[in-house]
Amino acid sequence: PPSNEPRSALALRLGKAVKVNDRNYSELIYTQRETQSIVEQLPGSRVLEDEQFTKQNLKTALKQRNFSILHLATHGQ
Repeated sequence: PPSNEPRSALALRLGKAVKVNDRNYSELIYTQRETQSIVEQLPGSRVLEDEQFTKQNLKTALKQRNFSILHLATHGQ
């Protein structure tokens, strides 16, 4: 972002237990605390969580604002 614009984050959180392609993923119990901390430390940040965490919502959020940080709190491989 421009130097006079405060830093902000778009945090994507998938904390619920899910099943994908016949594989079970357990709940990520600390993701809510993790993303809440980001919002508290970086005012103007936004969180897309669980059902809101979609490709379309990500695209829309990135068009609406120039976030300086993209944070993913999810399962990964």
